[in-house]
Amino acid sequence: MKKIFIFLIILISFSLQTFPNESFGGIREDKVQAAFIYKFIQFIEWPTEIEKESNKFKIGIYGKSNMEELLQTFSGEKVNGRFLEIHPVKNLNDLKKCHIIFISPSEASKLNEILEALNGSSILTISRMKDFALKGGMINFYVNEERVRFEINPEPARNAGLKISSKLLKVSKVIRTP
Repeated sequence: MKKIFIFLIILISFSLQTFPNESFGGIREDKVQAAFIYKFIQFIEWPTEIEKESNKFKIGIYGKSNMEELLQTFSGEKVNGRFLEIHPVKNLNDLKKCHIIFISPSEASKLNEILEALNGSSILTISRMKDFALKGGMINFYVNEERVRFEINPEPARNAGLKISSKLLKVSKVIRTP
């Protein structure tokens, strides 16, 4: 666990470095976010029944995004004893087949409907849309001074039965739902 934490700190430090102007808002920012999503798995604890249901860990991508392509780099990797699978999610009914859902900013107009469909399920929600964490999302990426950052709203995660490591919370901006 200590190695994982050190790797996360290194990854965060890397993301805090200033990138060339042409890379921000583009593929480099997205690559850092994909790497964060991969590492988040190691700092989130799902309910025991979810952990035991399969030897696969499914990450779904909902909406138009290059995140599916970037996360495919990790497809087949083993994390916490489970193999990663990356899937596009085409409709609300398929959301509950995943452990993590990355919700593309292209779906901002449907956010309330998406979060409502996930209500009562142990699915980690991640996005990079304005006010995502304030509106009930769990982890949101943002860029500040050309640095990839993330904010976490622990309340929806707790309500979903997910436990976020204090180590992850320490390196994030913690948001509270009003």
